[in-house]
Amino acid sequence: MKRRKPVLLHIEDDADERDVFARMARGRYQVAAAATAEDAETALAEKKIALIVLDLSLPLMNGFEFLAKNKKKISGKKIPVIVTTGFTSESVQQLATAHDCRALFIKPLDIHAILGKIQELIG
Repeated sequence: MKRRKPVLLHIEDDADERDVFARMARGRYQVAAAATAEDAETALAEKKIALIVLDLSLPLMNGFEFLAKNKKKISGKKIPVIVTTGFTSESVQQLATAHDCRALFIKPLDIHAILGKIQELIG
């Protein structure tokens, strides 16, 4: 019986970054890509998500707003969250910690490092 690949929810408004991530993760994981937090909420409701990779700078609702709004769904299902951002301030790191994010990666991203962290968190 073939084991199903874990589903990663990648929330990123930059299409090129979504494409690169999906290509790099394809062999080991399924990737549900969302360009907006609203699209991510739909995916979160419809799919069995193993882990979320979340960009903080999104249109309409930023990453932290998404986490706050969906806290019960995410924490209730024990879904680990990895944050990606171009912001390097200490307050961003503190907010990520306050939202129980498991890791924070600063752009430009090292996709191999992110995939290593994903493997560490969910296998």
